[in-house]
Amino acid sequence: TKGGVIAWLIIGIIFPLASRSNGIKIAISTCLILAAIGIATPILIQIYDLKATVNGDFWWLLSSFAERINWMWPNALNNTKEHGSLIFGRGLGGIGFPQHFGEGVLYNAADNVMLYIYVTFGVMGIAYTIKILLNIARNSATIPKAVSRPISIWLLYWFSYGMVGNNIESPFMLFIAGLITGASLQKPPSKPA
Repeated sequence: TKGGVIAWLIIGIIFPLASRSNGIKIAISTCLILAAIGIATPILIQIYDLKATVNGDFWWLLSSFAERINWMWPNALNNTKEHGSLIFGRGLGGIGFPQHFGEGVLYNAADNVMLYIYVTFGVMGIAYTIKILLNIARNSATIPKAVSRPISIWLLYWFSYGMVGNNIESPFMLFIAGLITGASLQKPPSKPA
């Protein structure tokens, strides 16, 4: 998909920079920027009622992105406002595949990882995501390079592909997210007295 190609381009640009001693911090900074763009884009589209029109010879190339702008992202936010809470979200099962089991009429895939997290957990989901990234940056001195490089690549992929895709409903991606969350919960390195 186009989202995967864009994700690998971002990794190809950022990862060589992240191969330095502060590499994981560069990757985390990039992920924080991508996360901010990921949640701000649907919100700004909703606030300013932006619409996308796609026509011409290559309409098919951007048609799925136009669908996200015109329908998917605004409806996800509307579902949260009308059937949930803008502060607390909609809870587990409030977006994505689980909706097929109870509210198929409201089904929305979100196709944006930060929007999915927001709709599910509300503002605390966004805060928790940021906290995980900051904890990994804090613990970067204790994470061996053999582990920090895959973490950097995976996080860059998660947040760049997550701008236009739903990583959360993929069992493999969620398993890796659990491992990285575990790495973020380690004790920070102790400072010498």
